[in-house]
Amino acid sequence: MRILSVALLFLLAGCERRRPFRPVAPPEGYEVRGIDVSHHQGRIDWERVGASGDVRFVFVKATEGTTHVDRRFRSNWRGAHDQGLRVGAYHYLSLCRTGAAQAQHFVKTVPVVQGMLPPVVDIEPDARCNRGSRLASMGTAVKEWVDVVEAHFGVRPIVYTSSSFQRTHLAREGIASSLWLAAYSRPPRHGDWAFWQYTDRGRVPGIDGPVDGNVFGGSHAALEALRR
Repeated sequence: MRILSVALLFLLAGCERRRPFRPVAPPEGYEVRGIDVSHHQGRIDWERVGASGDVRFVFVKATEGTTHVDRRFRSNWRGAHDQGLRVGAYHYLSLCRTGAAQAQHFVKTVPVVQGMLPPVVDIEPDARCNRGSRLASMGTAVKEWVDVVEAHFGVRPIVYTSSSFQRTHLAREGIASSLWLAAYSRPPRHGDWAFWQYTDRGRVPGIDGPVDGNVFGGSHAALEALRR
């Protein structure tokens, strides 16, 4: 009976994996929509993305830690730019390394392009480095990264995190940067945000499978004013 039950569970799990996901529609009231991508989206048909009219801006994962470069960064960066989309790059911050060292890795990887969106530092909890006692160094690491990157690109970076993590950890650090907040069940409680990631289950022509969906809190003109 136990063997049969386990086999049945595996069968059901396989059916669940094959079932198409249900995409989440963008929230109403926001005219500027975009996505963020990494190697997890696989090969992207940027011509279809650009032609869809669903995407105005794109944030592309560039780096992580002090050595890792996303394997799709260069193709995604080039492909999004070629379609005339507003493009920025982001770094996943690891508290196993200093913020300054990670910033140097980012600036060596990401080109300075006229009209690019501000760089982004992504800070969130994980099971590797961003947990436990290491969170005590988070404020210092973020500030180091932001200061080095701002000096290089000439624009203040944006801080990405979840709405709950911002309330419980980042708010008390006093980091003077615009926020990009992830909140999937409702709008971010923190009222002063620039970008809102409303889902990780978005659908965009040219991308197979789900993609993170985002909206900008202002107008098209306000987005243009953010560009470097």
